[in-house]
Amino acid sequence: MVARRPSRAPVPAAGEGAADWAPGDPVRLGTRRFVLRSMTKRDANPEFLRWHADPEIQLGHNLPPKRMTRQQALASLVRADNRTVFYLMIASPVATHPVGFYAVRTDPRDLWAEISVTIGNRDFRRRGVFSETVPVLCTFLFSRLGVHKVIARIHARNTASIRAFEKAGFVREAVLREQLTSVADGSRLDQLIFALWRPEGKRRIPPP
Repeated sequence: MVARRPSRAPVPAAGEGAADWAPGDPVRLGTRRFVLRSMTKRDANPEFLRWHADPEIQLGHNLPPKRMTRQQALASLVRADNRTVFYLMIASPVATHPVGFYAVRTDPRDLWAEISVTIGNRDFRRRGVFSETVPVLCTFLFSRLGVHKVIARIHARNTASIRAFEKAGFVREAVLREQLTSVADGSRLDQLIFALWRPEGKRRIPPP
């Protein structure tokens, strides 16, 4: 049974840098322990390539591992225009290597956004990275882009992501029965749609 939509809960402020952002500008959002920033060409590095080639990481997205070249990584990153498509690196001042990244695409007409997250740095697994960063990201999407809701698509075997999104206040809005083919064993997988709605009274902040 799909959960009913709850009352909208308050979402924290968007963190450092959000107030000065204008469409097309690089994004920089701060939390207590992490920084979310727009990815650049320098981020098409060996660490980023390893994440895409890691079978365990890609299994969470139901994708096969992919051995990307740097040119392929650059071609992917260049699609982020910081208007409707965003790639945001998750960085920590205490870590030598990046923590992970968010991929975000938005629909400016119907005012929704879709997010996915990869925590590639094993030292930060189960360290609350998602629970600390996703409220700041969603607040940015609600207040600066004016989206009405944020969604995420998760396959039914990814129980860790399901728990994390539920803990963050997302609601299981729909179940697409046998929507996917498992890359692990070829069986059919359900795909779950999780959603978070813009809090009542939160208005879009016009760009400077």
